Amino acid sequence: MKNISYLVIAAIILGAALTSCNDNDDNDDEVVFLLDETQNGTERTVYEYDKQNRIAKISKYNDGQLNWVESLSYNINGDLVEMKTENVQNPSINYKTTFYKNSNKITYDEVFSRHSEIELNIQGLPVKYTIVYDNGGGDGRTATIINTWQNGNILKSESDEDAREFGEEGRIVGLGTFTHDNMKSPFYHCKTPEWFLWMRFRYIYGKNNIKTETWEFIPPIFYVLVPTYEYDYNDDGLPVIKYSIYPDGYIHTETYTYKKKLNASSQY
Repeated sequence: MKNISYLVIAAIILGAALTSCNDNDDNDDEVVFLLDETQNGTERTVYEYDKQNRIAKISKYNDGQLNWVESLSYNINGDLVEMKTENVQNPSINYKTTFYKNSNKITYDEVFSRHSEIELNIQGLPVKYTIVYDNGGGDGRTATIINTWQNGNILKSESDEDAREFGEEGRIVGLGTFTHDNMKSPFYHCKTPEWFLWMRFRYIYGKNNIKTETWEFIPPIFYVLVPTYEYDYNDDGLPVIKYSIYPDGYIHTETYTYKKKLNASSQY
């Protein structure tokens, strides 16, 4: 079997990561924000927010050492326009991603020479994601994801990729299906554009928390070891521990800590 494809790798590597960032009508004095996420006790991610309750900075640590910092910038319309990615240990590989919004489409150029486009539905959720490799100047390799949403959660994701990316001929078609609980996800209260967190965390993104996922590929050249997910919740209905339970018995854990917003103008 081959390794899992680029379009679904986040479902495996980030299988214990975060979920959604929703536009809710909660009282500003009652909202709670995710500040800290720790995976298996060693990999730590810290989130900082601006006065509009959007993610402004993401800092990533490993064994207590700061490795990566991502800084997000927004325009006066609230659109995400730039993300600066800095490697603290090796600044020579720092890079910047610029996002362009035109009506219901987001376009940007990624590292590794990929041009990407995200098409949004009326709720601002990503329904189509397209990659053109080599910024359109290569040999025409493309990949596409089509998402189906319900009540702010992703129910189905269909991928179609050029098999040459994996040393094969033709196309590789994948289908992922998902179920969720009825509890709030860690980013339930934040106002970051929803397409961005899907782009970052892919199939574990939603209004609620993912419980199960399944994957099928045609041709069946990928082997996917898919976990199920269990949670411990706090009194606010937010997960504080996430357990990704794999068929071979391995359990990946994440812990979440939160801070309640003090008032409508606070920044932390």
